[in-house]
Amino acid sequence: MYQIKEKYKIFCCTHINAEIVNDPLYELLHTGRAYDKQFFAGVRGDDTGDNISNKKDIYDGLLTGMYWIWKNTNYEYTGICSYRGYLGIDKRPISLKKIKIMFEEKGYDFVAARLDLEYNISKDFELGQNLFYYNYLHDPLLYTERVIKDRYPYMLDAYYYCMQHHIINYRHTFIAKKKYFDEYAEWVFDFINEYIKYAQKVNYIIGARFFGYLVERLERVWLLYKGVNLAELPVVFISNRNSGVIDV
Repeated sequence: MYQIKEKYKIFCCTHINAEIVNDPLYELLHTGRAYDKQFFAGVRGDDTGDNISNKKDIYDGLLTGMYWIWKNTNYEYTGICSYRGYLGIDKRPISLKKIKIMFEEKGYDFVAARLDLEYNISKDFELGQNLFYYNYLHDPLLYTERVIKDRYPYMLDAYYYCMQHHIINYRHTFIAKKKYFDEYAEWVFDFINEYIKYAQKVNYIIGARFFGYLVERLERVWLLYKGVNLAELPVVFISNRNSGVIDV
């Protein structure tokens, strides 16, 4: 277990030697480092302890990072984002001071990337993300529904509600009490394992980043089912320049 002193940490997942927000809330995490076979000086990798770092081609970098955080850290409040997009307030990445207020004064359990009520999930799968349609025969959401019916029937109402209303919390960008981070991560990887079983039965090809996109569409389903005290913030996008510091 990664020894810590702080209570809060958001890991910014990256595959390049990226910039970092100048605030103790954030730390870069090179996700899929074992798969990439690259090392950036001073940047922690997700290839230590209990990890799936060498399976980036199956799980997507953000998910190998989520797994590592789940299994190897014990912050009281922890989260994940990409090196480009952060939870934000006033068009700036949220600071440690402000996130403490949300959890310790306002009593939230989970702070997620703001949902988009205009987001059409089905059209995104069909038109915007052709990588989901390798064999052009099966909708990945069809298998998703089958997995949920078989494995988590108690979540069907939440699933149907989110799919029908095109509700999504996106980009795997959130911070939560560790209890909820762990519960969500455990569910995510159990779901993925079940989905793989279905895919193998019908020879459905799963490519790079498939589960990253798919799980992104299920975060809100889990949150709705769990009924956590949820806050939502917009995502603030920052530059892609290599190595540097951004103040909050």
